[in-house]
Amino acid sequence: MRISGGKAKGIPLHVPKGEYIRPATEVNRERLFSSLGESIIQASFLDLFAGTGSYGLEAISRGAQNGVFVENNRKAQSSLKNNLGNGCKSARLNPSCASIQCRDVMEFLKNENQSFDLIFLDPPYPLFPKIGNLLFEVIREKKLYRQEYSKGLSKTTLSKISETNKINGTKILFCPDKEIFGENVSFSAKTLFSIVKNKAYLSPGVKIYWKCNEKIINDEKIPSDHIFHYENGIQQMLTDKITNIPLLFGTQYYDKVEID
Repeated sequence: MRISGGKAKGIPLHVPKGEYIRPATEVNRERLFSSLGESIIQASFLDLFAGTGSYGLEAISRGAQNGVFVENNRKAQSSLKNNLGNGCKSARLNPSCASIQCRDVMEFLKNENQSFDLIFLDPPYPLFPKIGNLLFEVIREKKLYRQEYSKGLSKTTLSKISETNKINGTKILFCPDKEIFGENVSFSAKTLFSIVKNKAYLSPGVKIYWKCNEKIINDEKIPSDHIFHYENGIQQMLTDKITNIPLLFGTQYYDKVEID
């Protein structure tokens, strides 16, 4: 397990033994931070259920300005402190650029007034519904099933809702609980739009439907309704990025390889 990019790329992350801590894989982190792009530069972050600190350390390595890790598992805290020291040393940063809060996440959120540019939230799966309202939908063999959760409790059973023309698919709708996150939870439509667009580039052929409440859009370039669909994936991204830019060569080069 290593940091996948930035100044501390390749630095190994110490992972405590046991099933409680399961850090995000390098592949998943690479995809996430490719989606975030330059929005990570000089950003402040909050890494909840931090574990080994893999998300926050990835952010620091790639240019985040400062951040807070929150983790109350003692074994994980020890590994996190060690990983933060090694990561900052490799990136030639002062470890004081980030702090570690050895506290329960729920209690931390109830008493925290600081704002952050990015929040990484990757709790142990059984705890996920406890931090907000969750709507889970899954399509199997053209049948749509749904289940709702609130504060860790299922409000409904997993039930068949309807027939559909789609064969398979999954949708998860998460709404932060105001009693936990506070009344002033806000979302940046511009940041979210950029993240979704980059994810679409990384998933050639996949359609991603964007729908956003117009009340939170403060940029005329951000639509309230849009479909991301790039048949050629990264190649299409290159085409879009170099539009109206003088090129040294007449055509762009793109290829892919399979690695065992």
